Amino acid sequence: MTNWKQIVKSVEGSDFSSSSKATPRERFVGNLRSQLALFKDNNKAGKRHFEVKGEKVKFSARMGNMAVELLPGKREVVMEKKEFAAVIEAVIADVEKGDFDTQLNKIAANYSNRRKPGK
Repeated sequence: MTNWKQIVKSVEGSDFSSSSKATPRERFVGNLRSQLALFKDNNKAGKRHFEVKGEKVKFSARMGNMAVELLPGKREVVMEKKEFAAVIEAVIADVEKGDFDTQLNKIAANYSNRRKPGK
């Protein structure tokens, strides 16, 4: 007979523990990647944070319902349509380096402070 008490382990510290929730950085990178996927496939369903007019794209990088400043004091930016994918990939690289951590952590803290406690 199998001694299950020697096999099972606590959830804490595993991939299933609540501490393994995505960090603000990981969530923001996920949002940027989903916007890139929506840009590449017009038929894909999803909320777009960009608007294309001719050869220009207006873009707002968002985390939750808050726009992130890509340029100091600017929550929306404009670029050439042909440069959009490269710009998003470059922003993702900067996010992964931690360049946006201060903003992202502030947004995440603001969000968690506004949430109603669970029942």
